[in-house]
Amino acid sequence: QLPVTSRNQFKNRPWSVYNGGQSGQRFSIKRATSGTTGTPLTVAFSPQVYQSAYAAVEARGYNWAGVSVSGRRTTIGARSIVPARQSGPPFWRRNYVESQLYLSAFHLSPHSAGGYCTALNDFAPEMMTGFSSSHYLLASMIESQDLRVHAPVAVVPGSDSCEPHMKDKIESVFGAPVYPLYGMVEQCLLATTCEQGSLKTGQCFARTCSVPN
Repeated sequence: QLPVTSRNQFKNRPWSVYNGGQSGQRFSIKRATSGTTGTPLTVAFSPQVYQSAYAAVEARGYNWAGVSVSGRRTTIGARSIVPARQSGPPFWRRNYVESQLYLSAFHLSPHSAGGYCTALNDFAPEMMTGFSSSHYLLASMIESQDLRVHAPVAVVPGSDSCEPHMKDKIESVFGAPVYPLYGMVEQCLLATTCEQGSLKTGQCFARTCSVPN
Protein backbone atom coordinates (compact mmCIF):
# COMPACT_ATOMS: atom_id res chain seq x y z
CA GLN A 1 0.00 0.00 0.00
CA LEU A 2 3.02 2.30 0.07
CA PRO A 3 3.38 4.72 -2.85
CA VAL A 4 6.01 3.77 -5.40
CA THR A 5 9.00 6.07 -5.81
CA SER A 6 10.34 5.92 -9.35
CA ARG A 7 13.93 6.42 -10.44
CA ASN A 8 12.84 9.42 -12.50
CA GLN A 9 11.68 11.19 -9.33
CA PHE A 10 15.17 10.84 -7.92
CA LYS A 11 16.87 11.74 -11.19
CA ASN A 12 14.84 14.86 -11.91
CA ARG A 13 14.50 16.20 -8.36
CA PRO A 14 16.72 14.15 -6.03
CA TRP A 15 15.62 16.06 -2.93
CA SER A 16 11.86 16.07 -3.60
CA VAL A 17 11.22 12.62 -2.11
CA TYR A 18 12.68 13.54 1.25
CA ASN A 19 10.58 14.69 4.15
CA GLY A 20 10.66 18.49 4.25
CA GLY A 21 12.99 18.72 1.27
CA GLN A 22 10.73 20.19 -1.38
CA SER A 23 12.83 23.33 -1.73
CA GLY A 24 16.10 21.44 -1.84
CA GLN A 25 17.70 23.97 0.49
CA ARG A 26 18.25 21.48 3.29
CA PHE A 27 19.87 18.96 0.95
CA SER A 28 22.82 20.81 -0.47
CA ILE A 29 25.04 17.77 -1.04
CA LYS A 30 24.39 15.47 -3.96
CA ARG A 31 26.23 12.25 -4.81
CA ALA A 32 25.81 9.70 -7.57
CA THR A 33 25.73 5.94 -7.15
CA SER A 34 28.17 3.76 -9.08
CA GLY A 35 25.47 2.67 -11.51
CA THR A 36 25.56 -1.07 -10.85
CA THR A 37 21.86 -1.29 -11.79
CA GLY A 38 22.57 0.21 -15.20
CA THR A 39 22.05 3.91 -14.56
CA PRO A 40 23.68 6.03 -11.82
CA LEU A 41 21.25 7.50 -9.33
CA THR A 42 21.75 10.90 -7.70
CA VAL A 43 20.94 11.10 -3.99
CA ALA A 44 20.71 14.30 -1.95
CA PHE A 45 21.78 14.84 1.66
CA SER A 46 21.89 17.51 4.29
CA PRO A 47 25.45 18.35 5.46
CA GLN A 48 24.66 16.84 8.87
CA VAL A 49 23.67 13.46 7.43
CA TYR A 50 26.67 13.34 5.12
CA GLN A 51 29.00 14.18 8.00
CA SER A 52 27.51 11.44 10.21
CA ALA A 53 27.73 8.86 7.43
CA TYR A 54 31.36 9.61 6.64
CA ALA A 55 32.23 9.59 10.34
CA ALA A 56 30.92 6.01 10.46
CA VAL A 57 33.11 5.07 7.48
CA GLU A 58 36.11 6.65 9.21
CA ALA A 59 35.49 4.93 12.55
CA ARG A 60 34.43 1.49 11.28
CA GLY A 61 36.09 1.24 7.89
CA TYR A 62 39.35 3.16 8.01
CA ASN A 63 40.22 3.12 11.72
CA TRP A 64 39.64 -0.65 11.95
CA ALA A 65 42.19 -0.96 9.13
CA GLY A 66 44.66 1.21 11.05
CA VAL A 67 44.37 4.21 8.72
CA SER A 68 42.48 7.49 8.53
CA VAL A 69 40.88 9.70 5.90
CA SER A 70 43.22 12.44 7.10
CA GLY A 71 46.23 10.47 5.87
CA ARG A 72 47.60 10.21 2.36
CA ARG A 73 45.28 8.10 0.25
CA THR A 74 44.69 7.07 -3.33
CA THR A 75 41.33 6.37 -4.92
CA ILE A 76 40.71 4.46 -8.15
CA GLY A 77 37.24 5.57 -9.14
CA ALA A 78 34.81 6.31 -11.92
CA ARG A 79 34.86 10.09 -11.87
CA SER A 80 35.66 11.61 -15.24
CA ILE A 81 38.91 13.35 -14.35
CA VAL A 82 40.76 12.61 -17.60
CA PRO A 83 39.49 12.88 -21.18
CA ALA A 84 38.34 9.47 -22.39
CA ARG A 85 40.53 9.60 -25.49
CA GLN A 86 43.70 10.55 -23.62
CA SER A 87 46.35 7.94 -24.47
CA GLY A 88 49.24 9.01 -22.26
CA PRO A 89 49.76 9.85 -18.59
CA PRO A 90 48.88 11.43 -16.28
CA PHE A 91 45.68 9.45 -15.75
CA TRP A 92 45.28 10.90 -12.27
CA ARG A 93 44.70 14.18 -10.48
CA ARG A 94 46.00 15.45 -7.13
CA ASN A 95 43.53 16.61 -4.49
CA TYR A 96 45.79 18.69 -2.27
CA VAL A 97 43.07 19.65 0.20
CA GLU A 98 42.44 16.03 1.19
CA SER A 99 45.94 14.62 0.55
CA GLN A 100 44.41 12.39 -2.10
CA LEU A 101 45.56 11.11 -5.47
CA TYR A 102 42.54 10.22 -7.61
CA LEU A 103 43.28 7.74 -10.40
CA SER A 104 41.01 7.05 -13.36
CA ALA A 105 39.52 3.57 -13.49
CA PHE A 106 38.83 3.98 -17.21
CA HIS A 107 42.44 4.17 -18.35
CA LEU A 108 43.83 1.05 -16.69
CA SER A 109 45.59 -1.17 -19.22
CA PRO A 110 48.81 -3.17 -19.57
CA HIS A 111 50.19 -0.18 -21.48
CA SER A 112 49.46 2.30 -18.67
CA ALA A 113 50.20 0.04 -15.68
CA GLY A 114 53.78 1.29 -15.41
CA GLY A 115 52.59 4.89 -15.19
CA TYR A 116 50.08 4.03 -12.47
CA CYS A 117 52.81 2.20 -10.58
CA THR A 118 55.14 5.21 -10.80
CA ALA A 119 52.38 7.53 -9.60
CA LEU A 120 51.77 5.29 -6.57
CA ASN A 121 55.48 5.16 -5.78
CA ASP A 122 55.85 8.93 -6.01
CA PHE A 123 52.76 9.64 -3.90
CA ALA A 124 53.42 6.87 -1.33
CA PRO A 125 49.87 6.55 0.05
CA GLU A 126 49.07 5.24 3.51
CA MET A 127 45.72 3.94 2.29
CA MET A 128 44.37 2.84 -1.07
CA THR A 129 40.63 3.04 -1.75
CA GLY A 130 38.29 2.61 -4.69
CA PHE A 131 37.00 -0.18 -6.91
CA SER A 132 38.00 -3.69 -5.83
CA SER A 133 38.08 -4.82 -9.46
CA SER A 134 40.39 -1.96 -10.47
CA HIS A 135 42.86 -2.75 -7.70
CA TYR A 136 42.78 -6.40 -8.70
CA LEU A 137 43.41 -5.59 -12.37
CA LEU A 138 46.22 -3.19 -11.52
CA ALA A 139 47.80 -5.72 -9.15
CA SER A 140 47.62 -8.41 -11.84
CA MET A 141 49.29 -6.16 -14.41
CA ILE A 142 51.99 -5.03 -11.96
CA GLU A 143 52.75 -8.67 -11.15
CA SER A 144 52.87 -9.77 -14.79
CA GLN A 145 55.25 -6.92 -15.65
CA ASP A 146 57.42 -7.58 -12.57
CA LEU A 147 57.12 -3.98 -11.36
CA ARG A 148 57.92 -2.69 -7.89
CA VAL A 149 55.16 -0.78 -6.15
CA HIS A 150 54.82 1.12 -2.88
CA ALA A 151 53.27 -0.80 0.02
CA PRO A 152 50.57 1.18 1.86
CA VAL A 153 49.44 0.50 5.42
CA ALA A 154 46.13 -0.92 4.17
CA VAL A 155 43.92 -1.28 1.12
CA VAL A 156 40.23 -0.51 1.77
CA PRO A 157 38.41 -1.31 -1.48
CA GLY A 158 34.70 -0.89 -2.05
CA SER A 159 32.03 -0.17 -4.66
CA ASP A 160 32.15 -3.73 -6.04
CA SER A 161 32.67 -7.16 -4.52
CA CYS A 162 36.17 -8.19 -3.49
CA GLU A 163 36.26 -11.94 -4.06
CA PRO A 164 38.78 -14.08 -2.11
CA HIS A 165 41.11 -14.55 -5.10
CA MET A 166 41.04 -10.79 -5.72
CA LYS A 167 41.85 -10.06 -2.07
CA ASP A 168 44.76 -12.51 -2.15
CA LYS A 169 46.21 -10.96 -5.30
CA ILE A 170 45.93 -7.38 -4.00
CA GLU A 171 47.56 -8.30 -0.68
CA SER A 172 50.36 -10.20 -2.40
CA VAL A 173 51.27 -7.47 -4.90
CA PHE A 174 50.80 -4.39 -2.72
CA GLY A 175 52.18 -6.01 0.43
CA ALA A 176 49.37 -4.73 2.62
CA PRO A 177 46.25 -6.21 4.26
CA VAL A 178 42.93 -5.71 2.46
CA TYR A 179 39.87 -4.55 4.41
CA PRO A 180 36.88 -4.68 2.03
CA LEU A 181 34.15 -2.12 2.66
CA TYR A 182 30.61 -2.20 1.34
CA GLY A 183 28.54 0.95 1.54
CA MET A 184 25.66 2.56 -0.26
CA VAL A 185 25.46 6.14 -1.45
CA GLU A 186 21.88 6.05 -0.18
CA GLN A 187 23.35 5.45 3.32
CA CYS A 188 21.06 2.50 4.05
CA LEU A 189 23.82 0.02 4.82
CA LEU A 190 27.48 -0.01 5.82
CA ALA A 191 29.52 -3.20 6.11
CA THR A 192 33.18 -2.94 7.10
CA THR A 193 35.99 -5.36 7.89
CA CYS A 194 36.94 -5.52 11.56
CA GLU A 195 40.41 -6.10 13.02
CA GLN A 196 39.81 -9.87 12.97
CA GLY A 197 39.03 -9.83 9.24
CA SER A 198 35.26 -10.38 9.39
CA LEU A 199 32.79 -8.23 7.48
CA LYS A 200 30.47 -6.53 9.98
CA THR A 201 27.27 -4.74 9.06
CA GLY A 202 26.46 -1.41 10.63
CA GLN A 203 23.12 -0.13 11.79
CA CYS A 204 20.97 1.50 9.12
CA PHE A 205 21.27 5.28 8.97
CA ALA A 206 17.49 5.65 8.67
CA ARG A 207 17.26 7.41 12.00
CA THR A 208 19.67 10.14 10.93
CA CYS A 209 18.62 10.52 7.29
CA SER A 210 15.71 12.81 6.46
CA VAL A 211 13.83 10.17 4.51
CA PRO A 212 10.09 9.65 4.52
CA ASN A 213 8.81 7.84 7.64
